[in-house]
Amino acid sequence: MNNDKILEIKDLNISYRQKQAAVSNLSLSIRRGEILTIVGESGSGKSSLIHAILGLLPASVSISGTIVYKEKYVLKDFDDKLRKEISGKEIAMVFQDSLSHLDPIKKIAYQYDEFILAHEKLTKEECRKLERESLKKLGFDDANRILNSYPFELSGGMQQRVGIAMALTFNPALLLADEPTSALDVTLQVQVVEELLRLSKDFNTAMIIVTHNMGVAAHISDNIAVMKDGKMIEYGSKEEVIKSPKTEYTKKLIEAIPKLEDIRFADRKSEVV
Repeated sequence: MNNDKILEIKDLNISYRQKQAAVSNLSLSIRRGEILTIVGESGSGKSSLIHAILGLLPASVSISGTIVYKEKYVLKDFDDKLRKEISGKEIAMVFQDSLSHLDPIKKIAYQYDEFILAHEKLTKEECRKLERESLKKLGFDDANRILNSYPFELSGGMQQRVGIAMALTFNPALLLADEPTSALDVTLQVQVVEELLRLSKDFNTAMIIVTHNMGVAAHISDNIAVMKDGKMIEYGSKEEVIKSPKTEYTKKLIEAIPKLEDIRFADRKSEVV
């Protein structure tokens, strides 16, 4: 693998029992600091792909091909010990709905401590310092209040930002984000996207972001992959895909880009200010 590449996938196939293949003959790679967005409708196979990268697919799923992360073969080398060392620390995941992955009867601080202590042996004071720093990076000026809150006391946008803060605690080399903005209104989508851009720039974090929203992809991506029925039907730089789409399906996704105050999300400048 090229030293600049952090992840390389070749000829990946994923099937759920007797159903049609969720992913077919997919190959792609991602470099350090690159943001790759995978766009497609529900059922296109994009979520199956990122779950395969972390080895999170059920044992009943048929999977073939190669996934290589930093010279390690995910489908062959990732035993429970290695997965525990890497998952959450080197490869982090942001889920579609952070609330569903937070315990509603435990305060954020307790759950954040559990996450940190699963990877590092730190004192409670050291955990709290790291938690405050991570939350501050995500725009929380009142980190203590957030840590002392139960998940249901936070808005949907705040829950999602907490989930992103936790995922980025150890400055992972690779961030996987499954529909990170789908549960948010357009204004909060912009806020979360801007934060991901800033974090990628500051820490050279590679990101694979799964979304059905071409507007998000147009704003945040270096490269865009379009998936349909388990196949990657288009791949290229953001400019190539948005300005010169090769398939009718991609053209329809672009036409469906939502507007923010009559300005298309895709037309916003991508630079972090």
